[in-house]
Amino acid sequence: MAPGISTLTYLLTYLPTIKLDAYDGSTPLQTHLSKLANCASYYGWTTRDRLCHLKASLTSQAGEVLWQLNDTSTEDDVVTLLKNRFGSEHQTERYRLELQGRRRKPGETIQSVYNDVRRLLALSFPGETGQLCELLGLDYFLNALADPALRIRVLDQRPKNLDEALVIVSRMEAYSGDGTAAGGSA
Repeated sequence: MAPGISTLTYLLTYLPTIKLDAYDGSTPLQTHLSKLANCASYYGWTTRDRLCHLKASLTSQAGEVLWQLNDTSTEDDVVTLLKNRFGSEHQTERYRLELQGRRRKPGETIQSVYNDVRRLLALSFPGETGQLCELLGLDYFLNALADPALRIRVLDQRPKNLDEALVIVSRMEAYSGDGTAAGGSA
């Protein structure tokens, strides 16, 4: 234990109760950076600690950005390299097209469609929230169901946001009893 540090401070700072997962570039970068910020805040990490933990968390293709660093590289340098390589800012158009073309697959649950629309919405419009984003999400979600009759029935219920639409569609699907809200094939 370092001199001058109380046992409680040592335990809270150095013994992990939450852990920064490894990042290999296959999941959204922003999720990993948010987890890094959460860990850093919880443990009171210094700038040096943050850089060390960020570097240590990088594996596989994401770890290859370490090859481009030198001894004076900062956390901002690492994040810039990661954003250039894995960040969604350069891929928003691709995510928007994927969101626009998203359709429910046979046997896919409503919850799965909802979760995917939420994910694609966040990646398509990074940092955006509020009523306009919810209305866009609602529209994309209803389109993803690929059932014009169901769309009208849901809109007749006047959902205010994507979450309310999920509840309405789930209820309609439960009432139909055959796995689809409109009684068609799943």
